[in-house]
Amino acid sequence: MALQGQADRVSEEPVPEDRVIIVRLWWEQAGASDVAMRARVTSTINGPIGSSSAASTIDGIVDAVRGAVDRFLAGRPPGTGCTRG
Repeated sequence: MALQGQADRVSEEPVPEDRVIIVRLWWEQAGASDVAMRARVTSTINGPIGSSSAASTIDGIVDAVRGAVDRFLAGRPPGTGCTRG
């Protein structure tokens, strides 16, 4: 659990390869006895530097993951097919 406002202390593991989507979820202290769910979605679709989105609601997390998946599908290697479902 991270203290309120200290999401930067949630450990970041190195991303070992290109073209991955990582979703990190953790609990953050939101008050004296309350906790809140937080998430970070990291995508290396556009290379090792990649992009990152943060969210604190289920809808926000789903939107961040959906955006990363859409970018992943849009950048698929030439000549490969795609199934949507």
